[in-house]
Amino acid sequence: MTPCQNFALPSSIERKIERWHKSLIGECIRPGTPLSLEDARRLVQGYVEHYNKRPTQQRTGYITPKDMLAGRQQEIHAERDQKLEAARKLRQSRREGRVRTKEGQSQSGASSRCGPNCRRADYPLKAGIGEGKRVY
Repeated sequence: MTPCQNFALPSSIERKIERWHKSLIGECIRPGTPLSLEDARRLVQGYVEHYNKRPTQQRTGYITPKDMLAGRQQEIHAERDQKLEAARKLRQSRREGRVRTKEGQSQSGASSRCGPNCRRADYPLKAGIGEGKRVY
């Protein structure tokens, strides 16, 4: 038999391991209360699968640990950027569809409906509420 060699991990890694154990015990073992070794293994396996599939923190860009290990960060960020650009173009096209009148009120040429923040003059005033308050 060979003697076991002791080695020290960097403190940052030790903190991460301790945090993992704290999360595992606090979020999985204690609430689940396993009654056998097999039950404990099932609980831990379910927790690990859940933990690896959820976006954890902002500093990781809301990318799951599983995707981080697979190296999909760039692909996911590119996909998100495409969606954001498409949304920007859609908003821009909606803004360009509105025409400003002399009074400064916006009117849409395509639709007579207006959103909750719209200040169009053609909405009726409700009697008894007060001067200048509009009913939406």
